[in-house]
Amino acid sequence: MSEQTEGVGTVRRVQVGRSSLVERVVEWTPGLALAYSVEGLPPVIRTVVNTWSLMEMVSGTRVSLTSRVNAGPRPPQQLIARIAAQRLARASEAMLAGLERHLAMAAGASPRSLEQAHGLGSKLMTLGASPRSLESDR
Repeated sequence: MSEQTEGVGTVRRVQVGRSSLVERVVEWTPGLALAYSVEGLPPVIRTVVNTWSLMEMVSGTRVSLTSRVNAGPRPPQQLIARIAAQRLARASEAMLAGLERHLAMAAGASPRSLEQAHGLGSKLMTLGASPRSLESDR
């Protein structure tokens, strides 16, 4: 959507089912972090920001994806935020699994071995209230 291809201010349009969303980069630290707001959600959701963080580890790079949902301060709004966060958690799991498959394929794994190994030595941590993380050897 924007001519800019990287950095704060970059905008892209994403089609999710029937919905068209806009992702706007709000934080960009090359090699360390990428955060973007998600626009075009139902108006009851005030803001959503996804943050991808990379951390060098002895065994490779740790990738974490954190989603922050703001639907407002009142209890009914908090309930809506929790429901939205659960849906985002499923989407985050799918994105991290896709990244894990991509990295494994780049390292030479076959699609069949990926299905059998389900993880290829990577560790997927539980989401809950904490960031969803993926550790993978490069």
